[in-house]
Amino acid sequence: MARRSGVAVGGATLLEPVPGSSPPLTLAALGVAVNGRTEAREHGLGGDAASVRIRAATPLLDLVRRALPARVTALD
Repeated sequence: MARRSGVAVGGATLLEPVPGSSPPLTLAALGVAVNGRTEAREHGLGGDAASVRIRAATPLLDLVRRALPARVTALD
């Protein structure tokens, strides 16, 4: 997605409810691309749809932070 959009850093989430889980569980697939290098993770998150979307942002931003070079001078 980052390459298609012409940016150096891109992030994506896919939220999929797990059928029949009690309490309700949502599988969050998170991905990030930085200068053509990709990383992906999965997390199981509980709660309603709104809180899951908000809670998925934290591990996604952490994934972006870890994927960035230690020192960023310019994003080409």
